[in-house]
Amino acid sequence: MNDGCRIVGFIASSLHSEKGLEHFVHMALSVCPEVQDVQFLIVGNAFDAYYMTYCQHIIGQSGYASRFHRMPFEARIELVYPAMDLVIIPNLIDEGFGMTALEGLVFGKGVIAYRAGGLEEILRTTGNADWLVEKGDSSLLTASVKGSKRLRSSEAWAQWT
Repeated sequence: MNDGCRIVGFIASSLHSEKGLEHFVHMALSVCPEVQDVQFLIVGNAFDAYYMTYCQHIIGQSGYASRFHRMPFEARIELVYPAMDLVIIPNLIDEGFGMTALEGLVFGKGVIAYRAGGLEEILRTTGNADWLVEKGDSSLLTASVKGSKRLRSSEAWAQWT
């Protein structure tokens, strides 16, 4: 891992298809050829082993596997969010509240999320509605990440390497 790389993160306590990990992976693979100094961090516990294997297979076959990093869910969020530059929340089901978005914003991170219940409410209420993407639109998710001016060098990444 190069110092000064940018980190785009996905965080969920449990990783299953409704959380949109596959959408995150496809977005990341679309970003890789254009943004050389970005790494991707996936945080969460595998809930569905088949789904995790499927997502890992997509990453493994991509030629960019070295730019993906995975760790189990960490309840002490202050150890995880500082390493990220952008937090991506591509939930495919409506969230009741949108805690991950709120946590990312509290740590001063850019948060890009699908319009999914509480996620939309959190981003609109905090003046971050421009970071909302139509639920399921992975092309627009990719464009939002590529166009983000919030990506910056991340010195906090060193704690994970």
